[in-house]
Amino acid sequence: MPAQRIYGYIEDMLNRFHWPVQDKIVLNTCAGLELSWATWYDPLFKGANYFKHDIADTKPPSLDYICDICTLNNFTGLEYADFVLNMESLSRIYNPQRAVDILWDICKFDGICLLTTVCHYPYRPSGPKRLGMRDYWRFTPRGVVQLFRRFQILNITAEGKSATQARGIWITAKKVRNWKAQEKININSDPLPIKLRHVPLNYPGWIESARRRKAKK
Repeated sequence: MPAQRIYGYIEDMLNRFHWPVQDKIVLNTCAGLELSWATWYDPLFKGANYFKHDIADTKPPSLDYICDICTLNNFTGLEYADFVLNMESLSRIYNPQRAVDILWDICKFDGICLLTTVCHYPYRPSGPKRLGMRDYWRFTPRGVVQLFRRFQILNITAEGKSATQARGIWITAKKVRNWKAQEKININSDPLPIKLRHVPLNYPGWIESARRRKAKK
């Protein structure tokens, strides 16, 4: 289950960079594929102000903001977020650059964006009708860096058989004030601004993290 592995990845990043979550603002975007997904990552952000968004609500309702991520027309009252999540949805967003730009806009300076998406993955012609989901894109590590070119890339991980045959591309990035200089670094770096990390599918550390989560519930 991708959510189990992603849970482990987020926990890994929070621990690696020693980021506190108490009283922080967290926005999980495009979180409403299933009710279980909308609440899956909550335990990682205990003590935070945790908000969830999607283009349509879950059943029963569980989301705080309902709007198209590419239009950002219904985030009234939301302060800039310390952490912005977008998990396994970018391939289904018709304008991925616009979506990442919105993530940038929502994020505070020095705030963190965590995003996971797919690279080598089967085509899914449709999704839940209430979300109007279609399958538009697949992304390489370079493609994700291009989308995140204004951010400082802190981690980029290829998850799968090999770095060149990855199922998923997962990125952790910081919104920086000197974004114009960072943009030049990201665009001109060859092959990538930081070393691409590779982990196998069902990386044991991340699966164990999800098992600990389940045991606590």
